[in-house]
Amino acid sequence: MKLLKTLSNVAIVVVTFLSLASTQSAAAQDNNCSAMLSLSIPHTEILSATVVPAFGPLPAHCWAVGVTHGEPGSNVGFDVRLPADWNGKLLFTTRQGFMGSLAPLFNAVVSSGLLRNYATVSTDGGHRGANILDASFGLDNRPAEIDFGYRGTHLAKLAAAAVMAGYYGSAPVHSYYDGCSSSGRYGVQSAEHYPGDFDGIIAGSPVIDMSGTITDDVYIEQAMLAGALPAAKLPVIWNAVTAACDGIDGLVDGLIDDPRKCHFNVNTLLCSAGDAPDCLTAPQI
Repeated sequence: MKLLKTLSNVAIVVVTFLSLASTQSAAAQDNNCSAMLSLSIPHTEILSATVVPAFGPLPAHCWAVGVTHGEPGSNVGFDVRLPADWNGKLLFTTRQGFMGSLAPLFNAVVSSGLLRNYATVSTDGGHRGANILDASFGLDNRPAEIDFGYRGTHLAKLAAAAVMAGYYGSAPVHSYYDGCSSSGRYGVQSAEHYPGDFDGIIAGSPVIDMSGTITDDVYIEQAMLAGALPAAKLPVIWNAVTAACDGIDGLVDGLIDDPRKCHFNVNTLLCSAGDAPDCLTAPQI
């Protein structure tokens, strides 16, 4: 009985010690995070610094949000997520479209980076917008256009690395970029304009020709406005194309094996008079 009582007391002491250590660790993390508010970085303000509790497999981390004015007229928002068990590396991403906001915690790059103990960074591209399709920031605002075009990532990366140095006591040993679509374009622009910023870049489906893409979108919208295709007519097109090209590969199976060999003439679907459910008007063609 004395032995059991002794072991029980030891267990209580151990649990109490671990609980106290955990509380002290959390307090230390909170203090270190709050200290980021007084961090001095040229042309940069830290607007908030809070500890985000662990959520599922995602670790607790310090989340610092700031804005940097590294160039005349620049107003580049950025954030840094700083896990306690840092792997010494920086992982950068952005939103897609015209950006206009910071990448959320559950952005695929941010969450996967935190799971592997990267300090993650994102930027709003140099402006705040109603959503990622809001391009109003560019009207008569050349600095914002330049920041969105290529400079915002560079300025945010420099500021974020300074935050990491202040929090961890050392700068990142390696920096990487990962983005897709307009975010992928940012990766390409970083490689072109600031090749020293990142040691590795994943630029998925980069929208390199932004002007051409937007012009094409406007052209398509104008065409759709002139001759909108109702959903009920999509099977008409599908059936006609399949009938003309399905057998090219020698097998009639409802699949077009190689679309490059399909030379379907859509004008064969032209309505002979007016509009009808089984044909297309000239604007629709």
